[in-house]
Amino acid sequence: MIKFFRRIRQKMLSENKFSKYLLYAIGEIVLVVIGILIALSINTTNQKIKRQELTQTYLKSLMVDIVQDTIEIEAIIMHHISDSLKISEHRNILTNDDATLDDVVKIMVNDWDPRIGSIRGFNTQTFDALVSTGNIDLIDPDILELLGKINRLQEEYLSFIGEFIDFYRKSGDPTIINPVGSLSVINTGPIFDRMIEEIDKVRLANNFNGKLTLKRQTNRVSISFLTTIQQEKIKLIKLINKKVN
Repeated sequence: MIKFFRRIRQKMLSENKFSKYLLYAIGEIVLVVIGILIALSINTTNQKIKRQELTQTYLKSLMVDIVQDTIEIEAIIMHHISDSLKISEHRNILTNDDATLDDVVKIMVNDWDPRIGSIRGFNTQTFDALVSTGNIDLIDPDILELLGKINRLQEEYLSFIGEFIDFYRKSGDPTIINPVGSLSVINTGPIFDRMIEEIDKVRLANNFNGKLTLKRQTNRVSISFLTTIQQEKIKLIKLINKKVN
């Protein structure tokens, strides 16, 4: 009988040890799982912070690109306006009742700038980087939508101005226009006077009229294009400002 109770007591002790070990093992597993969950949470938080920091970097870089463009656009618009006013002055002189062909020569020698101001490219470095790196999804859809609209307008402008300037350069008769322009190397003295005497002033006036007309037209269209682009860029600046910390 005594041996029987001893066996029962040993069995109970063994079962208690097993239960303790089981509880300990379960506790260890729970701790490991909690540790993994904490590590995952920390990693997710770190990734989120890095993503936010990268987004802020891109937004600030976009802002720099846009502001630089707005400064250049403003300068070109002002140039077009000034050039348009100058063309109006030339037109008023040449359409006056007492105007002569010599007035055409005077304007071309003293006050004619054949160059057309334009923007040859816009700052798209940050946008291009977003696309090439696949980080475009970091930017909010409303900003991306406006960026896309601006890029389309810029491409239309660059296509127009490129084709127009090429047409402008090829128009008229450069053998007549160039020798008497205000940018000529020889624009005074006896040689220059002889050059003027040899020029067909009627052909000169016809060519000059064509140049003035083309410059006036490109100024008008460019001002319209660039003003629209400028307005959209200002909207974009305001939108990005709301997102930048």
